[in-house]
Amino acid sequence: MINMAMGDREEIIAEKAKELLEVIKDSLSEAQNEAELRRPIDNFIESFAGELRLTARLEAERTLIGGRADAVFNRVVVEYEPPHSLYSDNDRRTNQHAIGQVKGYLSGLSKRERQNIESLAGVVLDGNYFIFIRYHEGSWKLDPPIPVNEYSCEFFLKTLYSLATERSLTERNLVKDFGEGTPFAKIHIPALYRALTAELAKEGANRTKALYEQWVNMFQEVCNYQESSNK
Repeated sequence: MINMAMGDREEIIAEKAKELLEVIKDSLSEAQNEAELRRPIDNFIESFAGELRLTARLEAERTLIGGRADAVFNRVVVEYEPPHSLYSDNDRRTNQHAIGQVKGYLSGLSKRERQNIESLAGVVLDGNYFIFIRYHEGSWKLDPPIPVNEYSCEFFLKTLYSLATERSLTERNLVKDFGEGTPFAKIHIPALYRALTAELAKEGANRTKALYEQWVNMFQEVCNYQESSNK
């Protein structure tokens, strides 16, 4: 990921939002269906990620529990609808159908990737409107349909950027960042061992000893570890 000051990043995203708006307008004027609407926008997202050196890449037609999402960019699901098909009111059937699909895709992505559903976001786009969808504190949060303009395009790109740069708390990421052989482990595990050994050697360190023994018991149960074994 590119290293830049926050001000520079905000400026770049604002400029890219203007470009995205033109891409959507051009696509909307020519597209006869959602696939034709989607193609130039997906290409722009790929270009945007490349320019900002984001490691995440867009996955088209990704199969998830609950269906096949049009596009998944790291932790953002983008669902395209036929051009001009959404309404300014989410109570309309077309909007409800698209929103229901995205909710299902987000639930499926959460289960498949073992990610907290609150760390994901969904977007519905028909060229005229964005609908942003999140899950927070036990319920779905829906924004009213937002007209496609410079500001909504900027919010969309900021959503893509922020969820591509924030690392999700998954087993894979934890092992990659803190697992055996990582620089973090080589530096901090020996230091932790020395500090813990010194603390356990102290007189009256009953609380520390109790917590340590509890951890040892839990570790043995989870890993089937025996002190006399090489495991």
